Amino acid sequence: MIVLGIYGYISLPVDFLPDLQYPMVRVNIQWRGATAEQVERNIAEPVERNVATIDNLDYINSTSTEGLYSLEINLQYGTDLDNGYQDVLAAVERSIRRLPDDIDPPNVFKADPTQLPVLRLAIGSENMDMVELRAWAEDYLQDEILAVRGGAGTEIEGGLQREIRVVIDPESLSKHNLSVSDILTRLREENVDQVAGRVYEGRRELIARTDAEFTDPDEIGALILPKKGHSAVRIRDIAQVVDGHEQERIIARLDGRDSVRLSVYKQAEANTVQVAEDVGERIARLREALPEDIELQIMEDQAVYVQSELSGVRDAAIGAGILVVLVIYVFLGSFTHVAIMLAALIVTLILNFAFMHLAGFSLNVFSLGGLVIAMGVVVDNSIVVIENITRFRREAPDANALSVALEATREVGPALTAATVSLVALCVPILIVPATASLLFRELVMIIVGIVIISLAVAITLTPMFGALIDAPDSEDMSRNGPKAWFSAMFEKLKHLYAALLGRLMALRYAVIAVFSIMLILAISLLPRLGSEFLPSVDDGRLRVMVNLPVGTSLDVTEEVVQNAESVVAEQEHVETY
Repeated sequence: MIVLGIYGYISLPVDFLPDLQYPMVRVNIQWRGATAEQVERNIAEPVERNVATIDNLDYINSTSTEGLYSLEINLQYGTDLDNGYQDVLAAVERSIRRLPDDIDPPNVFKADPTQLPVLRLAIGSENMDMVELRAWAEDYLQDEILAVRGGAGTEIEGGLQREIRVVIDPESLSKHNLSVSDILTRLREENVDQVAGRVYEGRRELIARTDAEFTDPDEIGALILPKKGHSAVRIRDIAQVVDGHEQERIIARLDGRDSVRLSVYKQAEANTVQVAEDVGERIARLREALPEDIELQIMEDQAVYVQSELSGVRDAAIGAGILVVLVIYVFLGSFTHVAIMLAALIVTLILNFAFMHLAGFSLNVFSLGGLVIAMGVVVDNSIVVIENITRFRREAPDANALSVALEATREVGPALTAATVSLVALCVPILIVPATASLLFRELVMIIVGIVIISLAVAITLTPMFGALIDAPDSEDMSRNGPKAWFSAMFEKLKHLYAALLGRLMALRYAVIAVFSIMLILAISLLPRLGSEFLPSVDDGRLRVMVNLPVGTSLDVTEEVVQNAESVVAEQEHVETY
């Protein structure tokens, strides 16, 4: 079982948060150039009318903005998310025939708050323009990073995408008696790449294909337009073909320099730290072969953040274990007892890793927090068993050690089982409450429950086996010369002090009740001032500045405002990057 536990620990994925699957499905539909009112009237109404008919629907929340419709479908807790996703997908499919023809295909996906980018890269270049840099990131860098094991996909923002523009001269168009639709028709007819059938030549069979897509702007300019008469009119006669870029809508900068941002996502079951480290190694190898003018800079590495958080929790767990051992030694006063408790603690923790692996958990802040919380409870059962065995040995030093261990464990076994069951019963409501807290704290509670049950099993099996090896203590030596002597003397004084204090308080019991009632009232009155949060605030060394400008503000004005904010941030001495 220890071998299985060690294997479970090695195999556990490492992440910041546990695997959260909200009963939520999201739908995004792009309709380029449409106003918010058009999006609401032509997309929101038909889609929401169909989505409202799905089973186990709790509520929906939609946003209609310029060119984009976003819909959040919240299902009732306990609903199978896969079935809910299929229902939403079917509802959206039923709505498509009533949606505008020129929309992008709807994007339907499950909401997963844990699917944050494991790595963000900023790509800059001194010689490449933003069109070339974006193309290089899409065609080369993206493919290299996607080859990393555990990677699920990438997202590229910033830069400019290449776009061939045909800028028509209205006067020339009218002069030649042509229309824009004539030009569009010719472009569609000529820019073709499709299968044309099969050609049979003797014993050979050939596949014919029209490879006529435009490869150069000059080919577009040389295209002949249909016109009555003998003179040929080409597109370059009535329009200018420009090899440019699409309209800029997103500007990405790092430390004031224009750049392309690439975000790397991991697979749901992948190890966050491992994926981020593998991507970092791949980037380090790529730097050796990159052009000299291209600079890759890691903007955000979730592995560093996760490892720092987990290191803090791990150090707390180690500190808790050391304190537990010290306290055990102070109270039990025997290195043999401490060794038995330490063995019980280590075995319980290792077996718990096997349980975590079988349950599909990961090493995260919540699971390690559960270990820290349960650290003190883990040895309680074994302490009771060892203390009872020691008492039996003191009372019957000549008795058979194995019989003493069995009898002592049998005496406290029902009490230990009752205490363990009561603690498990205390945790059960958190697992069955249909709320987000149940999703978030499920691993923490399950680990506490699992480790307590394992500690009970260790206490009634492994601990008595070790307890049978304990020699019968000499009670006189324990009280006078043993390592527990000084603590026993201090504890006796504390008992006498407490007895004297308790006697006086019992004589003034009405005054004591009044004082504690006043304290209770004051505590309750302070409760509203505490405030409430879903999660505690975390200082990860990052700040975010968001600027909301009036609807219709141009990108240039927005950039000017943000640049003013950047200039303020750049002057701060503690800022590493922005």
